[in-house]
Parts: sequence; C-alpha cells; structure tokens
Amino acid sequence: MNYIARTHRAAENPIENSKLRIENSPLVVDRVHGGLVFREVLRLVASEVDGSPLVDGQPSNAPRLRDDVNLAFDGVVHHLAFNDGLDLRRDRDVVQMHLEPLHYRDIISFYVPLALTTLLALGVHPLVTFFVGHGRFALESLAVLPVINSLVFIFRTPGLSFQETAITMLGRSWDNYPVVRRFALIIGGAASLCLALIALTPLVDVWLLKVSGLTPELAGFARLPIRILVLMPILSVWLSMQRALCVSTRHTGPITWASALEVAGILAVLFVAIKLGNWVGATAAAAAFMAGRVASNTFLIGRTGHR
Repeated sequence: MNYIARTHRAAENPIENSKLRIENSPLVVDRVHGGLVFREVLRLVASEVDGSPLVDGQPSNAPRLRDDVNLAFDGVVHHLAFNDGLDLRRDRDVVQMHLEPLHYRDIISFYVPLALTTLLALGVHPLVTFFVGHGRFALESLAVLPVINSLVFIFRTPGLSFQETAITMLGRSWDNYPVVRRFALIIGGAASLCLALIALTPLVDVWLLKVSGLTPELAGFARLPIRILVLMPILSVWLSMQRALCVSTRHTGPITWASALEVAGILAVLFVAIKLGNWVGATAAAAAFMAGRVASNTFLIGRTGHR
C-alpha cells in the first residue's frame, strides 16, 4: 500500500493513523532506512529463489512475492518501532510533544514532582538530626555525622552528577541504553569499591584520626556507620539512572513517590532503632539512610517507562 493510500486510510482509521505517525516520526526514521535496505535484499533474494528474471526491477511473476516482501518490511518496521526498546507509550508522548503546542500545565505536571522530590530530600536531614539527638550517645553521634557524611559524599558524587548525563546520552530512541547502563554499573561499582577499601581496612583510621582529626573515642562511633553505608554510592548511581529514565519518558510522578517512600523509610527505621532498639544515634542514622535508599530503588523498578 503506497503512502497516499495509507494516508487516506489513516484518516478513517485511528489505529492506522497512530502507526503512520510513529513510523514517520524522528524516532524511527533512521531505522526505517535500514528496513528499506532489508526490503531490497528480500526482493533480490526472492527473484533468485524463484528463478524468474527481473522485469523493470521486479520478478516477472512477482505480485505474490512482492506482497510477501512488503508484509515482511512492515513487520520489520513495527518490530523496530514497538519491540526494540521503543515502547508505544514513550513514542506516543514524544510524537505528541512534536505535534502539539506546549502549555503551562504540561510544564507544571512535569516540574512539580521534581520540585517536591528536592523538597523531600532536603527536608529529611533536620528530622534525622532530631532523632539522632534523642538517641544513645547523642553528642558523640552528632559530632561524627558530618565526618561520616563527608566521606560518603565524596563517593556519592558520581551518582549525583550522573542523572543529567544519562538523560542526554540515552537519546530519544534509547539506542544507547545498554551502553549507558553498563557505564552506570562501572562507575557505581567502582565508587562503592573505593569506599569499601577505606571503610573495611585500616585506612578508615587514617581518615578518621589523621584527616578528620577525631579523637580515638569519637572514631569508634564512626567506623560502623561508614561500613553500613558502603553500598550507598552504587545505589545513588542506580537511582540517578532510574530517575533519568523517568525524565526521558516524561513520567516524573514515580520519582516523587519514590522520594516520599525513602523519607518514610528513613523515619520509620530511625523511630524503631532509637526509640525501641536503643541504638547509638549515628549507627541508627546510617542504617536508616540505607533502608530508605533501598526502598526508593526498589519502588522505581518497573516504573521508569523502560521495558
């Protein structure tokens, strides 16, 4: 069916209209060019197998073969469009973005969840300080928390800066997703490994006693929390990757819910550990941060828009 005929058919059939719009969108046009080459190869092979000569570029008894080849080409196009990392919902949203004017409500629906996420992330720290101040060895815990956070923050920075990189490098068609995912795994794993080399070896005392200037007594309150937070760097990179996928699909709502779940998890663990478990404040805070981050990562699994 030629393009003009398909256009007339699309005017009467909403499903055909959607297919035609997506096939001719910037998302799949490059891949359709590859499909054209595939169709030409099929045409030539069909002629060779059938043993009939080409007449004006077609086999002499080509009608049935031509139909079969066209069907195969349509199958390739739809496979590339729907089954090779380009799910229908994302294609529909991006095509709609190109065809429809942008309104303030679109910006608000995209921006507000991200703004709430930042608000939740910043608001949890005063609450953590409040709980730690009511735990065992409150003064000692409050004294070592900045030292613990500064060390962990050094190795969390790859994750904090990775979200924008992932959004840019994924591209509209997500062709680069496997490469970006592997890169995230490499930098996250390397960051956690480097933190583990400090936290689980005598180098932790070098950091606490020599670099940070803690007394041996205060250093004893910081060692266990640092070891608890060893996996925080790779979880941060994973979270940035998940958020990048949500942003690239223009579905930012799950990011807010994941952040809310993380805050709720932190507060719940702090309450149980300090009020019921009588834990040392610094240790309870480290465990709470880890539990909240795991909850956030787990919640976003399957909710990023990526199949």
